[in-house]
Amino acid sequence: MKRLLLFLILGLGFLPGSSPGAVPAQVRMRCLSLNVQSAVATDSYGFRWRISLTTLSSGDNGELAPDFFGSGYTHSAYLDIYSELNNGTDPGAMALDVPDGGDANGNGLPDFWEVSQGVNGLSSSGVIQSQSLGINYNLSAKWYRDPGTTTGTCVMTFPDPENPFNKITFTHSFEVLEYTGLMDYTPGATAVSSTVNLVQTGHPEITLQGPMNFTKTPGDLYNSLTLESVLLTNADQLTLDLFTTTDISRETTLQTNYSGLVDFIDYDLTTPDDDDYYTWKISIDDPNDSDSDTIPNFSDDPQTTLPRQPLLALTPTGTNFLLTVSGDVGHICHILEAASLTSPNWITNQTFTLTSDPQTVLLPLSGGGAKFWRVQTE
Repeated sequence: MKRLLLFLILGLGFLPGSSPGAVPAQVRMRCLSLNVQSAVATDSYGFRWRISLTTLSSGDNGELAPDFFGSGYTHSAYLDIYSELNNGTDPGAMALDVPDGGDANGNGLPDFWEVSQGVNGLSSSGVIQSQSLGINYNLSAKWYRDPGTTTGTCVMTFPDPENPFNKITFTHSFEVLEYTGLMDYTPGATAVSSTVNLVQTGHPEITLQGPMNFTKTPGDLYNSLTLESVLLTNADQLTLDLFTTTDISRETTLQTNYSGLVDFIDYDLTTPDDDDYYTWKISIDDPNDSDSDTIPNFSDDPQTTLPRQPLLALTPTGTNFLLTVSGDVGHICHILEAASLTSPNWITNQTFTLTSDPQTVLLPLSGGGAKFWRVQTE
C-alpha cells in the first residue's frame, strides 16, 4: 500500500513529499517502402531514357516496396521505361537490395532508415528486366543521404539497352517516409489504450492523430502485446486504418522500446483504388517506470495513484487545537503524534475518512511539553 507522509509541528509547518510526473511515450513510424522519383539518363547514342517506379495497376506512384516478387532481394517495383529512340514506354520490373547501413548510434534502428543518421555511398545490387525491350540485366546501386534529411539519391547503373557493352546511369531522388511524435496512454491489467500525435519528418504540415489500442498477451503480459486497432486522421480528415492485428514486442536489448511491423489498409489515401505504401514499422519508447522494476509503465501492471498531497493547518482555541486537512475526499487519514520528531514510536491519535475538502478535526490538549503531529493518508 502506497502512502504519503506530511509532518506538522505545533501548526508551524510540515515536510512535503514529491514524486516525478509521467511523460508521454515517444513514437516513431517508418515506412518500409521508399518513395523514388523518376530519373532520366542518356545512352551512348545520345538518346534519353526515363525510368519510373510503381506498384499501382495504372499510373506511377514511385514506390519501391518490400519485395513482392519473391526475388530474394529486399525490395521490388514495376517499371515504366520510356525510350526517346522508340518514342514509347515499355513495362518492366526491378528487384533491388536496400542496405540497412548498420546502427552507428546503437538505438536498434538501421541507419539507412533513421533520418538523423546519414548514408554515404552504400552499395547494393539488383536486377532489371523488360521483356518487350529484351532487357535482363544485373544492376548496381549506390545510396547517399545527408544526416537529418529525409531525401537522398540512388545512383543505378546497368548495361546500355542500345549498346550493352557500355553503361547507362540513372540518378534517382528518394525519400524515407517517417513520422515521429508522442503517445499518451492508459495502461490496464490486460489492455492499453492510447492516443498518438504524429508529424511527418521533413513535412511539419503533414500530421496524423488518433487512437491506438493494444491488448496484452496472456502469460507474457509485460513483453508481448497485440495492436488491435488504429484510427489515425490526417489534416484532410482522411483516416488511416489497420489492415489486421499485429504483434508488438518489447525489445530485449533496449527494454524501454516496443516495436513491430504494421500493415495499414492503404497509406496513400489519394489513390483509394490501390493499396500502396502500407507496410510500416512502429517503435514505442517509454521512459516511465513508476515502481522502478525495469518494466516501463506502458506494459506494467497499472500503478495505484497516490492521493493528492494534503495541506494542513492548525488553529488553537484555548482548550484544544483544530486541525484542518485539505486533500482527496474518500481517503483514510491517520493523525499520529510524538513528543519528538526523532521518536521511533509515533502513536495514533485518531483515524478518519476525509469526507469533505477541507475537513476539520479536533485535537484535545493533554499533558505538557512539545508535541508533534503528522498526517498519513492512504
